[in-house]
Amino acid sequence: MVNSQRRDLIRRLSKRVESVHSATYFARPVGEAIAGTGVTHPSAIYFAGRAAPLGRVPASVVAATFYSFNPAYIRRFVPECWDTAAPETVHAARLAGVEQFLAGAFGPEAPGGRSPELPALAQHLVDALDPVLTALLPDGRTLFAAHQEALAPGVQAQDPAVQPFLDLWRAATLLREYRGDGHIGALITHDLSGLEAIVLHCLTGASFRPSAARKSRGWSEEEWNAAVESLRERGLVLGAGDEARITDEAAALREEIEQATDASVALSWEALSDERLAELDGQAKDFAKILVAQGAFPQKLFATGSGLTSREQADRA
Repeated sequence: MVNSQRRDLIRRLSKRVESVHSATYFARPVGEAIAGTGVTHPSAIYFAGRAAPLGRVPASVVAATFYSFNPAYIRRFVPECWDTAAPETVHAARLAGVEQFLAGAFGPEAPGGRSPELPALAQHLVDALDPVLTALLPDGRTLFAAHQEALAPGVQAQDPAVQPFLDLWRAATLLREYRGDGHIGALITHDLSGLEAIVLHCLTGASFRPSAARKSRGWSEEEWNAAVESLRERGLVLGAGDEARITDEAAALREEIEQATDASVALSWEALSDERLAELDGQAKDFAKILVAQGAFPQKLFATGSGLTSREQADRA
């Protein structure tokens, strides 16, 4: 059993490191690089880019591993995207776009210039996280397993100056997909469908705006409201539509799910002491703050409670 202080440290550190991964989904260089393969619709770019390590899979597999997206919406783009560009081609383009984005976010051309300590800080984080990455097992974690294999050799940067940041992105990506697969398992065991999970998350006010989540995940307003009503009948929300809010019971359920997710990754963090976790948490916060301050997370997509909507909220990243 992991004590609450250590659990919270791992959870917070994971979130801050994962921001280096998450920001690339909104990054223009990544989108443009994948669009260069012929896959041009924004949703197709996302599905193809993230699913590429899985290989030429059908829409059902993407829906199962992504979980909160409308399967019917995914079928609009998968597997057609693979007829436009092979998964290997899309994956290579994604990596090229990620490198370009990281160079712009943390390199010499970054807004305000780059701190000379930043590459060493990135390398320090990568080295410190290595025993955690080594302990990650692919058992039952499909999306993680695919990324683990695709990124196993490492990612060679075209510009050596960007290599520490690209290595940090690789670490963040593996940690993100590993925890994400564990989170899906927790959602399933707590009887929340993909739609119900994203609805409940948005209604906390600390995630996507409901309208943004519906658009990106392909759910209609009618489908969304039906899920709200289902959750209301279970005593998990009060009110209706986008104005609904979660109940205390729902807040407790969400914490149970997060603790189950924490438990699913706890073993991999055993190599790091609490003191080491606290040190790395402070260092990872620097990267998260830079991304938030640069507007890497589009403000119109996120609710004000997300901590991702303004420079003033950067300290909360």
